[in-house]
Amino acid sequence: IYAMKWYKKMRVPDGAQNITATNYQNWIVLFLLLGALMSNHKIHSQELIYGNGYDLASPRGGMALAYKGSVDISDQEISPTSVIFNDDGTKIYVIGVTGKKVNQYGLNTAYDVTDGITLEHQYSTGRLLGGIRFNDDGTKMYLLEGRTFFQYTLNTAYDLSAGVTYVGSEQIFPAGESSLAGFAFNDDGSRMFITGYDPTDGYSVSVDQYSLSTDYDITSTVTAQEQLGIYTDADQPTDIAFNDDGTIMLILDDGDVKVHQYELSTPYELDYLLSAPTYSGTWDVPDEVTPKGFTFAQSGTRMFIVGSTDNTVYQYTVD
Repeated sequence: IYAMKWYKKMRVPDGAQNITATNYQNWIVLFLLLGALMSNHKIHSQELIYGNGYDLASPRGGMALAYKGSVDISDQEISPTSVIFNDDGTKIYVIGVTGKKVNQYGLNTAYDVTDGITLEHQYSTGRLLGGIRFNDDGTKMYLLEGRTFFQYTLNTAYDLSAGVTYVGSEQIFPAGESSLAGFAFNDDGSRMFITGYDPTDGYSVSVDQYSLSTDYDITSTVTAQEQLGIYTDADQPTDIAFNDDGTIMLILDDGDVKVHQYELSTPYELDYLLSAPTYSGTWDVPDEVTPKGFTFAQSGTRMFIVGSTDNTVYQYTVD
């Protein structure tokens, strides 16, 4: 599947083959105005809170992101790339490129790795894993290796030990991107979003939006819809997440060692004319110098990060 890029910033919308020169000028003016507005919204802060439901850019009473604790997972994976919870926070899953397994852990306290975790199961894939997601009820699992997405069904929701069945795969080739990392679905599985970049071209850094003809089924028809260039903000995006209603998009950046935030006026929509994505904040990642994956919990008041330097799951909360 191939996407199309316009001036390395935005994909030309479907049906735009007959756009006139005048319309092109109007588009350029619109993008320049949006760019000027966005340049004034960069907020750098460990002094701002990451509370208020995923919102890095909402200071509240001087409160700040606080380091809660961490847990070492090097016995199972020394190069972790992604982390995710089940639906109630009683299980956490970590993947990587060294062990080539999906590691399933049980938590003593939901959404709190500092209270202890126990390895429950390891699902071997033989793949250099870069991303993991589940569907909305935990009966399907998706893994990313390179540019290929793999889909599996689980006999028991969120429990790999009860049996996993391979369903199929899909290769996706976003325009200008040779390295794909994180991905996420919208709230009903009808869209998928992928972060990627080209290490030889600093301008080819983007988030790509795709539609799925069947919800949560990557083996159905997958169609490129939009490409949002983020090269002015991010260097090497490695993961992506949305808040609960899809109006905030967060990007984990291995190159800048930051989390970047964008606001979407239309939920789960990257089209500038429909949603006007706006860069609204950033946060420095303090503990892991090569952050690869992140996930959120408790309506965005907790954040968890894994990376390939410390082989650790870090947990943060609002202080």
